[in-house]
Amino acid sequence: MGDAAAWSALWQVLRPGVRATAILMVPTDDVQDILQAVATAVWQGLTSYRGEASLETWVHRITVRKCLDVQGKSRRRLHLFQVLAALPHRRYMAQSAGREAEAAELAGLLRRCFLALHPTDRAVLQLRYLRDLPYSEVAEALGCSEEAARQRCQRARENLRSVLLQEMDEPEEP
Repeated sequence: MGDAAAWSALWQVLRPGVRATAILMVPTDDVQDILQAVATAVWQGLTSYRGEASLETWVHRITVRKCLDVQGKSRRRLHLFQVLAALPHRRYMAQSAGREAEAAELAGLLRRCFLALHPTDRAVLQLRYLRDLPYSEVAEALGCSEEAARQRCQRARENLRSVLLQEMDEPEEP
């Protein structure tokens, strides 16, 4: 009984971060499957967890891998409105009521551009900027060196900038 209670308490702490990552990386229909797959993988892997990285980073790495597996298998595009909308951080939303339409338009543009990125670019940007992880933890989550994480982050930023510029240059559809 103690193991089940401990697991339940641990999963309640880890689940929101896993869900936030899954929302960014996979279609909404797949989020519950990711949660289940990550919970199973974490439960089974807890005995082999070595503590070289924080538990949250280790779980995030598992989550990113499961999400990339789903992306690779399904090749489905994410719905534009669903990404970032469910995040607890709404950094890009205007505070004043008079600017809500402008903020919603900007958020939609950012979502579209974010979703146009390759899943690994989305993962690195999500780790570094939405979760505010240092490069050492980004590297651990991605399974690469810290320098490689820096390079991936730089490339992902450049890709996001290119997509954003391209999106802003295209005329809107009626």
